Amino acid sequence: MVIGLVAGVLGISAESLTVVVATHELAHAYSHLGRDIDGKKWETEAFARADLNIVEGIAQFYTEVVSRKLETRNPSVLPAYQELTEIQRGPYRVHEQWARRKSGDKDTLMPQAGEIVRATLVQCRSRSIDDYGMMQQIINSSANQLAG
Repeated sequence: MVIGLVAGVLGISAESLTVVVATHELAHAYSHLGRDIDGKKWETEAFARADLNIVEGIAQFYTEVVSRKLETRNPSVLPAYQELTEIQRGPYRVHEQWARRKSGDKDTLMPQAGEIVRATLVQCRSRSIDDYGMMQQIINSSANQLAG
């Protein structure tokens, strides 16, 4: 019911918003329980301690990526994601600073953005990083190395 209500307020379809919400929640599950190439996962207590900017930022980043990938098959998902994001604040918007071609460019990810965030996620999980400032340093360092 909540998805239908919010979809109506935003003027988007409940089906598209459902895809966005489900994608966001699956991103949480995969980032928390997914195993790295070395078989390690983010321990539940460490995940629970992590700054909301890390936890929600990762989920939002991957929700945006999936929404963009679905654009040709389901063109209403990306606008639903964008409409919802416009009314969100704080930890639901931090991902907009990650791996962009230039500062403040909300629409253009670096070609390596997914790899930068994935490598950062692996480091956060394996080193139990729960401080957003540390995570941001890892992302910035990786992005600067790739940007040359």
